[in-house]
Amino acid sequence: MPARIVCVDDEPRVLKGLQRRLGRAYDVSTAESGAEALALMREGEEFQVVISDMRMPGMSGAEFLAQARQEFPDTVRILLTGQSDLNDAIAAVNQGNIFRFLSKPCPPEVLMPALSDATEHFRLIRAERELLEGTLRGAVTVLTEILGMKDPAAVSRGKRLKRHVHQLAEALDIDRSWDFELAAMLSEIGYAVLPGEIVDRARAGEALTEAERQLLGSHSSVACELLAHIPRLENVARMIGALGGGVEAGTDPRVAEGLRLLRAATDYDEALQQGLAEGAAVAALRNNGVHDEAVLRGLDHLAVASGGYVEKSLGVGDLVSGVILGADLFAADGRLLLTEGTELSAAARTRIEHYDNHVGVREPILVRVPA
Repeated sequence: MPARIVCVDDEPRVLKGLQRRLGRAYDVSTAESGAEALALMREGEEFQVVISDMRMPGMSGAEFLAQARQEFPDTVRILLTGQSDLNDAIAAVNQGNIFRFLSKPCPPEVLMPALSDATEHFRLIRAERELLEGTLRGAVTVLTEILGMKDPAAVSRGKRLKRHVHQLAEALDIDRSWDFELAAMLSEIGYAVLPGEIVDRARAGEALTEAERQLLGSHSSVACELLAHIPRLENVARMIGALGGGVEAGTDPRVAEGLRLLRAATDYDEALQQGLAEGAAVAALRNNGVHDEAVLRGLDHLAVASGGYVEKSLGVGDLVSGVILGADLFAADGRLLLTEGTELSAAARTRIEHYDNHVGVREPILVRVPA
């Protein structure tokens, strides 16, 4: 399938020339303004490359490419401009992260190799992202499953937060949320290096000394320190550290967006764990004035969607991946295996079956399944 390219110029004659010149090798769309091009890019399949003129009425090429970079960071950007536009072209390179800067008129022997390089660059960007996201997701899954053997409550909370963040991102039409979800999953790992006795007492609602409260409150900073040295997890680490207030969020918009969702998911989950129903939990968050209205509307969607479940009592042999625990799950000896709200993974089911074979698991098991 040929690569999809959008050409942007306010002169129809130029667009027709580009369509004729490139149409044999690429799937070419055209737009006579930056606004028209953005509307086109927001529809249907993704464009691999965008070629834009610099001087256009309403929205300049620099402004258009900067906006395109924000909304479609993987799409490779090429700028066509005349010699007199050099200063504006420099601004476009700085603001729009331009892949190539070509002078008009651009002969085919220059334009075609540039397009070939641009489509290959897009392929490499996408391949690297898929490898990165897949590798990190797999590593985090293994890490959290191992952590769950030491502190199932922390891992269960992390999985709940991940689910909330994923659903919230969908409600807000955020296309890529993998790093936000990793931050949610890993936000509790700081508890793994804190004294278990203090963590258990805090969860049981027992009184703590001031020193113990400070130690417990450091778990986000501890998690941040643990993750900060892992390549490509720097932003995830900063989101978690800023969530606890021990680390500055900085100016990266990706960190700010992730922190926004993670804070909302954390407050929402805490309200649910205090016994509030989903709608009441969102109302409580709306009353405290901390979260913006867009996030609160997203949480409203979560609350409505939660009504699509019914509770059932099952035995160990009836459990399947994807069901959500409706109550804490204990081994026969009283050991906590998983907490309410945990979505069962294949590894969790294997662990439950192992305990059932050697120690026993308390039945019936209350779960929530789609209605």
